[in-house]
Amino acid sequence: MSTTAHHRRGAGPDFRLGQCSTCRHYRFNATCDAYLRGIPPEILSYYGSHKNPRPGDNGIWWEPAPPDTTDGPIRYAVAHQLLEGRSVITGAIWIGLEDGSIGWYPVPEYEGTPTSMAWLGSLRAAWRLGRTAAEFWDWWTTYSNGRTWAVGVIEEAESLNALRARLGY
Repeated sequence: MSTTAHHRRGAGPDFRLGQCSTCRHYRFNATCDAYLRGIPPEILSYYGSHKNPRPGDNGIWWEPAPPDTTDGPIRYAVAHQLLEGRSVITGAIWIGLEDGSIGWYPVPEYEGTPTSMAWLGSLRAAWRLGRTAAEFWDWWTTYSNGRTWAVGVIEEAESLNALRARLGY
């Protein structure tokens, strides 16, 4: 497995929340399945571990999210979205061929945008529901709502860096 597992991409503060950003229960808006009305500041600020029970956590503790980075080869599918009346490539969903990692890479102009956050939110929702990386991959790579979202041809690359180059980084 990658030594950089759980490294998060993006410009927003939600990616800099320590243990919360690596938890399968986190929801990107300073809430989670344990704290539906807001994660306590001491947990968000690194001062309080949530690997053990805490008051008000509804019996839900920190659990690792699947790795969203890999050092090995990947399979990916470019995502097309209808924005402002035209179809644009907004990024790519990818899966690690050797380690079961899965993630989303936006194209540079959509990094940190609501469009990109929607894709990441879909990954998080799948993790919270207990879906495996393979199940999520199978669902997304066959998805099209017929109007605004569709996934393109499935391709392979030797690394995430090769995918980043393909996306314009």
